[in-house]
Amino acid sequence: MGLLFQKQVQFKEGMKLKLVKEPDNSYDKDAIAVYVGSDKVGYVANSSKTNFSKSSMASELKNLPKISYARYLTDYFDYHIAKLKWE
Repeated sequence: MGLLFQKQVQFKEGMKLKLVKEPDNSYDKDAIAVYVGSDKVGYVANSSKTNFSKSSMASELKNLPKISYARYLTDYFDYHIAKLKWE
């Protein structure tokens, strides 16, 4: 899963990320917000221009529950990569 971040965060491998679907988002009906603690830090990438080619875009995660979690893995050039944790 590729991530696009708006807020500066010091990411560490294994960091828990909370993912919250935003179906009422006026810009993107498939939007999935990313939180670290209680801070919204960005969104799961949902464009071929912002998404790492080997990861899933938000629009591809249709079966994701309204609230789910991921673990931060690493950064790769300008991309942040996380792995979904199905709970």
